[in-house]
Amino acid sequence: MEIINIIPHKRFEDKVILQMDNYENYTISLEAVYKYNLKKGKEIHQEEFDKIIIDENYRAAKTKGLKYIERGDKTFAQVCEYLEKKEYSSQVIEKVMEFLVDYDFVNDERYAERYIKERRRTEGKNKIKYALKKKGINEDIISEKLININEDEELEAINKLVNKKIHTLIKDGKDEYFIKNKLYSYIISKGFCGDNVLKSIKQSIMENRDLIYEHQRNNQEKDKENIMEVASKRYSLISKSETNNLKLKKKLYDFLLRKGYSYDDVKSAVNEIISNE
Repeated sequence: MEIINIIPHKRFEDKVILQMDNYENYTISLEAVYKYNLKKGKEIHQEEFDKIIIDENYRAAKTKGLKYIERGDKTFAQVCEYLEKKEYSSQVIEKVMEFLVDYDFVNDERYAERYIKERRRTEGKNKIKYALKKKGINEDIISEKLININEDEELEAINKLVNKKIHTLIKDGKDEYFIKNKLYSYIISKGFCGDNVLKSIKQSIMENRDLIYEHQRNNQEKDKENIMEVASKRYSLISKSETNNLKLKKKLYDFLLRKGYSYDDVKSAVNEIISNE
């Protein structure tokens, strides 16, 4: 192979374009030009040239890998995936990863430890395990690191989440059964499971039972006021065109039920409105 021409790159000052006699163009660094004494008219064997290109790709891939890690700690699999998307060969990626591991830039055990430490107070083992597996961490490493979370620590984390969430649910004026189910779904979604979840929810419900019933009663009173207002307005509208009391009553029933009110509340409201007319 012969180098026909060496042209400065239009976008990158530290790169040039090699034009070869086989009509192929290659982008390489100025550093490589000086290092391998590349110049116009020079003959170079294909094997030697392939080695230069591999070394160039390795240097570029290593730089990209290091910059990617600078943004935040990454797992072995994440860096590999990033370099694959940059379309580096498996040979180059393997060489880069060997460098990153040897110099401790990439360490899956350290990554798992940090990740667990940051999330152990807000996420359960199941969610943490799923997230780490998704990031490419070996399951043996995950299991080994998760052992460090003891039962008391897990219960404390669950209690904090439950006690914070229950007050939001209580304000909605829902009943105890509804709150219990919502709490369970919420804590499970955080990756916690087992007896500690049920134990924590039961304890929190007991401690807040009076408050739950108070908000529930207030909510029921508001609902009653609301349904009476809605029913009265609808009755006034329907009665303008419907004189048959049975049909009027049915239309009012159907309208309120479609609005989502309970049958008992609808029955009470309709009877009160009709009896006042």
